[in-house]
Amino acid sequence: FRWNQPNFTDEIIQGYTVQCFFIEDLKEIEICEDKNITTTELEHTVHNLTFNTTYYFRVRAHTKIVAGPYTDLINVSTTHENPIPKLLVMNQDIQIWDVDVNNFTTLLSQDFAYSIQEQRIYWHDGKELMTLEINENKIIKIANYLNLFGLWIDWVTRNLYFVNNKYDGQYVLKFDLTMWENGISKFDVILQLKNDFEIKTTRDIVYANMFPYVRIGYCLSYNSKNMRYDMVKYYVDGKNLQIVPINLSIMYTCALQLTVTNILHLTMIDDVNNENPLIYWLTSNHLIVTDINVSMCNTILHNKNISDDTFSFATIDKTYIYISTNNTDRYFYRLEKKYASLNSVNADKYVEKIIIGQQKINRVTIFPFDQSFQPYPPIRCLTPDEKYVYIEHMSATRNSILLSIQRAFVKNGCEKYNLATTIYTISVSCLDNNLNESEKFNVSTSEDYYEIQDLTPFTEYKLKLTLSSFYYDQLSINPSHETQMKTKSGKLNAPENISVLALTPTLAVVYWMPPKKVNCLAVTYEVHWKLVNDTQQKSKQFTNVSKRMADGKFFTEINLSLPVQDYLIYVRVYPTNFSDFYNESLSKIVYSEPNIIILSEVNTNSMNISWISNINLTIFLTVQYKDIAAEEWQAMNSIKINYNQEVLYHIKNLQSGTSYMFRLILRYLEYEETFIWPADERFIFSTLG
Repeated sequence: FRWNQPNFTDEIIQGYTVQCFFIEDLKEIEICEDKNITTTELEHTVHNLTFNTTYYFRVRAHTKIVAGPYTDLINVSTTHENPIPKLLVMNQDIQIWDVDVNNFTTLLSQDFAYSIQEQRIYWHDGKELMTLEINENKIIKIANYLNLFGLWIDWVTRNLYFVNNKYDGQYVLKFDLTMWENGISKFDVILQLKNDFEIKTTRDIVYANMFPYVRIGYCLSYNSKNMRYDMVKYYVDGKNLQIVPINLSIMYTCALQLTVTNILHLTMIDDVNNENPLIYWLTSNHLIVTDINVSMCNTILHNKNISDDTFSFATIDKTYIYISTNNTDRYFYRLEKKYASLNSVNADKYVEKIIIGQQKINRVTIFPFDQSFQPYPPIRCLTPDEKYVYIEHMSATRNSILLSIQRAFVKNGCEKYNLATTIYTISVSCLDNNLNESEKFNVSTSEDYYEIQDLTPFTEYKLKLTLSSFYYDQLSINPSHETQMKTKSGKLNAPENISVLALTPTLAVVYWMPPKKVNCLAVTYEVHWKLVNDTQQKSKQFTNVSKRMADGKFFTEINLSLPVQDYLIYVRVYPTNFSDFYNESLSKIVYSEPNIIILSEVNTNSMNISWISNINLTIFLTVQYKDIAAEEWQAMNSIKINYNQEVLYHIKNLQSGTSYMFRLILRYLEYEETFIWPADERFIFSTLG
């Protein structure tokens, strides 16, 4: 939904309010809820619409003081798609053209690369690395890195290459797209060209790339001291780097006499013909070809033989070399590569002039975008030889296992190809006491060694190694290798979330959660307790056959020998038959003694007794009394409860001059049995007489 700004307004517009809805059962169902839009957007996108439904939209502007009227309703039906037309334009920039508003979104200015197979374009602005999914028209920010220039791609191994400018020199960086897709964004330095400030020499990298088929990279730099170009060939095999300098002196016998007017614009490695790869060099005046080691060269074209303009740009595909010039006409030149070999002569006779279109365009840049331009090895060479991939047990502790992963190697007959990064996913599981797979979790790595942490002592784990990569995913293959390993002995984690519920002053229930990750280990729980003020540290032990609740908690009842005391409660856990490796957690239970029974009034044959409840767990209580010389207890019947929870008892028909003993019969909320308090004879009162 898009709109234009109002033509006339007395106040500065602060924003817009959008309403959008559909009608169901004669009711308007809002889907925007008065969405506020800033003044810079002038559009609003609604997602998750229903097919074959009519939606209504309107908008109004608002200033700081007042909101204006809504526009007339417009409606759109989802019965038929009506997408906003967008075109991908490639000239000096790659741009997305929004035809609806005639607006261009520039994706890059100069440095970009692309994968034809994956339909992705990559670019950066010197600090932000971005990508565009062409089929989905989706732009994603990949990473940040300062002072980048140049961008090249190895589409087979799925690595991007950059040059990084620093004060002390320049660096060739590699960015692994497979690792990025697995959550790891990392720029690795694979080549350094240091400046020598003592002899005032600087090196400027003008080209760097990786040749997918022979695992060789090339870096072309300009030496400011001798005003010549140097090339370094580097072999990258996993983490091993071997640098071989290349002498470019042969080039200066092959018309590469660089001057102010004859500038080296670019080099192109012809990695389409992987059996005999060549390098093409474009200057302002010449197209030159060399072998991959720059030991032979041949001048293919001179600009004066085909044009009045100097060369500016070139590219290659499987069949042709394309060259553009510094003109404003609508054409470029094309030459079949069979006429551009190390032995070719008179190649200018085979150059074709190709008309681009009706509009004159300055410095046309041409980028082939077909599968033949970025060929792949045979399918079997895209994935490693999984039969040699396995994991070995290096060492173990009570909580971890260190693994050695035998790296993936190329298959027989595929030695000249690089492999994309292989991700090793290790599925960790164990068998619980019911022989069911439990505690299953996954870890991933691309390294040779990996330590699985946060494991449980005394536990045997099943480890399943699964290989994955971009090509495995494309081929729907998931090779795996299984083994079993065991952690060493040691203390378990302590039980968690201990709580104690007092049922009576001599009976309590202890609750706890088991330690994490002990489902696959037979364990024993013990409950210990002692008086808080027990200086002798003597505790009583209760080895329980504990029960388990629906929420996973264990619980057991304990009988305390001394009522109305404060106790420290310990829950201990250890592997069965290994009690020395115990760990425990502590809780505390504090008992409050019931309030005393008070004699509030007495005469010769009656008494008034009162008691204030201070025990929240009671749901029923009775006060009993008896003649101290009698055996039978009697319950009081006349009860009155005041506003402050004071319970009053009136006892009549007593004998004069007689002593009576009193006690409480308490019923607790969590326990069915009654509790008698006190156990001694502390509450004795006498009638008058």
